[in-house]
Amino acid sequence: MKTSLILLSFSLIALMAVPAGAQQIIIVPGGGQCPGASSYDAPPVSPYVAPMANPYAAPAPMVPQAPNFLPAKAIVPFRKWGLHAFGVTGSDDYGDLNGAGVAISYMFNHHFGVQAGVSALTAEDGYGYVNRIVTRSHVSALWFPGGVKTSGISLYFKAGLMKQSSETIMADYGAPLPYDSTYEDRYSESSPDGVGTTVVFGGGLQWRMLNGYVSLGLEATIVGPVEDEEYGETTSPSFNMAFVTSLHF
Repeated sequence: MKTSLILLSFSLIALMAVPAGAQQIIIVPGGGQCPGASSYDAPPVSPYVAPMANPYAAPAPMVPQAPNFLPAKAIVPFRKWGLHAFGVTGSDDYGDLNGAGVAISYMFNHHFGVQAGVSALTAEDGYGYVNRIVTRSHVSALWFPGGVKTSGISLYFKAGLMKQSSETIMADYGAPLPYDSTYEDRYSESSPDGVGTTVVFGGGLQWRMLNGYVSLGLEATIVGPVEDEEYGETTSPSFNMAFVTSLHF
């Protein structure tokens, strides 16, 4: 009994002599300490610290964006000036009119502009003889309700003042006459000569192409009656159709 007490005393002294950090008690299911379990010091745990970005480091290279392969729509400039050549045909109370002319125009914007032009026409009587020469000059305002299209068809209207000169010419004496009284019949109903100013109004269609450099057009106008400035005689109004070819810049 005395020996057992001595061994227990030495065991307690040895256990107390081992550092507390080196002591490890292993608990196994069912209770009790696992006999013969070894004791060891656990390594200290260091917290993870994320490295800080260097503010003086060179910036990362920029990755270029992929090119856009969709074709961009070309912007066609608005061409304000126009040079026009036209052939015109028409009629009044005294016969048919046929001729040609030229004009120049300027557009202030896509809707409004101005045009000036001159033309020369000849008139035939009912027998096919030329009996009049008509010259005209005009200044007109232009209005495109939907705006001038740089490509495509545009509707426009025009109105202005026209100065018209009408001159009766004599028959070609070498031309055959149907019968003896033809000469008197043909010229007794001819239009009066004279120079006067009247109104002109109408409208048309303009078809621009080739980036707006060229256009084709069809125009209808009505020229009002003209009263002679000297003698007061009045010529009849006329209806006219013109086919127009234009250059724009």
